[in-house]
Amino acid sequence: MIVADENIPALVVEALRAAGHEVAYISEIAAGIDDDEVLERARALSAILLTADKDFGELIFLRRRASASVVLMRLGELTDADQAGLVVALFAARGSELAAAFTVVTVDRVRIRPGERPESDPLAPTSDPSTVAGPVCHRPPPASGAAPHPWAAGNRKPHSALS
Repeated sequence: MIVADENIPALVVEALRAAGHEVAYISEIAAGIDDDEVLERARALSAILLTADKDFGELIFLRRRASASVVLMRLGELTDADQAGLVVALFAARGSELAAAFTVVTVDRVRIRPGERPESDPLAPTSDPSTVAGPVCHRPPPASGAAPHPWAAGNRKPHSALS
């Protein structure tokens, strides 16, 4: 499940729903609630919070609030259609990595900072160094316009062609 903050373009929410994701859109269900409440709703639902609000980093890291999984979109320079294409591709290619993590998505990279996971979680790190989870940062090839982002491996089109 995904909880989309009210600062997420409606087109992104529509695209995620069309791709089969269950999305609770704050603009539709509780417009105007504060960030603490948005975070609590996502946490209570064990959902990934999709937001463009940097304040969630402060809530989680500086105030040490119990967190949901968060995907912070820093894609403001893209059209809503391009944002929708990139976010759908991200969830398709890397969705399992987004759980229990704080992820920052920019035009040229995705940074995934894994959070604490319960011991019963099959994705939890193990003592085997080859399977220990750690921060992930992928950068796309030079902007030729012909190669897709590496984190959107399932996408056969360049990101500029997504709409």
